Amino acid sequence: MVIEMENWNAVKAILKKPWIHLHPQTGGCLLPLGTHALLHLSQAPFRKLGDRREWATITPLVIQSYYEKGAWHVRRVPMFTEGYSRVTIPAAYIRIDIRVLRDFVPGVPEYDEIAARGAVINRGVSVFRKGDIATLDDFTMYPPCYIEVRCPRRTLEGVEAFQGVYPIHRSFVQLGLPPDPEPNSQHKL
Repeated sequence: MVIEMENWNAVKAILKKPWIHLHPQTGGCLLPLGTHALLHLSQAPFRKLGDRREWATITPLVIQSYYEKGAWHVRRVPMFTEGYSRVTIPAAYIRIDIRVLRDFVPGVPEYDEIAARGAVINRGVSVFRKGDIATLDDFTMYPPCYIEVRCPRRTLEGVEAFQGVYPIHRSFVQLGLPPDPEPNSQHKL
């Protein structure tokens, strides 16, 4: 059974651009490129008055290490506390992973349409198999019919080492992956 994105409270996200956040407790804070975050789906992206950008609510995360039962483990915890853990940033600063829900291969009408368009403009097309994971760099809650995702190119014979950006029909993907399970509350830092 596949869980649709709307049934989760949050999905894993990564910042693809740095963002300066004016935090009520700490003042100015730079959220660097590559910061892990939770994208909150309960607060749908919105537009600010006079601003055409789509804004989204995230919780920036930091990685903490802890030692337990003879091994080191890591967990992600909110960067800010005391009720100020959520940050509003432009949605364009976020990248999320997607999961392919069904095979996107030759013989599927949507694939054949993209392949025909790609042949006209000399653009590559990738085969996607059910369960494949790819990265959506241009996050929006209102994606077009065909989205472009970053992943290794796959042919019917297998996966190539080259990573590129390839189109796929949005009905073939699940936007976002659920966050990692919460670590056991018994862990002490």
